[in-house]
Amino acid sequence: MLNYRATTPYSKRLNNDLNTNPNIRDPYFSGFINAVLQHKKMTNGGLKKSWPFPVYSGLLQNSHRKKIGEAIWEFLWCIDKTTVEEKGIGWVLGKKPVKIDEISDDLGESRSTVQRHLDTLKRHHYITVIRASRGIVIGVLKSKKWPGKADLSPHEREILNFLKGISDYPFDYKLDLEFLRTLWVDFPGIKILEELKKWKVWLLDHKKKLRGKKVNYRSRFRNWLKNAQERSYGQSRPPGKRDTGEGWKESEKFRGAYE
Repeated sequence: MLNYRATTPYSKRLNNDLNTNPNIRDPYFSGFINAVLQHKKMTNGGLKKSWPFPVYSGLLQNSHRKKIGEAIWEFLWCIDKTTVEEKGIGWVLGKKPVKIDEISDDLGESRSTVQRHLDTLKRHHYITVIRASRGIVIGVLKSKKWPGKADLSPHEREILNFLKGISDYPFDYKLDLEFLRTLWVDFPGIKILEELKKWKVWLLDHKKKLRGKKVNYRSRFRNWLKNAQERSYGQSRPPGKRDTGEGWKESEKFRGAYE
């Protein structure tokens, strides 16, 4: 007879059944129950790890409720799984093909229900679905998972993408966007993307010297721009005179926010 020492109400009830009900004293079944209890213990009572993600309050409007209906759970699943945003589309798992079974398992719904709800979201233009050989690629239309990205200018996006590709650079979207806009204010007229490309070459040439050292990359690039500004003053114009290069319009755009 199994004598499982239980501590939770759920496991105590199961333990009592196992010890008193002759219909479930089979050792294979009792072993399965033990595995279930152990799994519940390891997964904090059967609950998966949870984390917050942004959802706009506009979704609560009656017009959206009527269109989405019961498909709200699939829509929230898609928003949660969005990892990349491109041109207003948030791609689930970075465009990795997803099987219907994966969504079905996560939400505890049948495959047909998940498929029907995805069709609803697609019909009302909440998502786009691309068929792939190993599943479907899902994109959330008008994605706003990361506030502020929609305000990027093409020039900012180009610089941030280049910065992200620099080896060992500790890229952080929010921090580096703020950093970039500050640089435009502090170094008006300097062509930051052009200097960034030069700085990347310098980093590659000095990679061995920098290896193993604690490097403040943002501070180093600021100093690089400071030197570039001093060189430009000596070559083309006196200090204080405004330059009308590509950085000037961007610096004027953000100057009021930092002064």
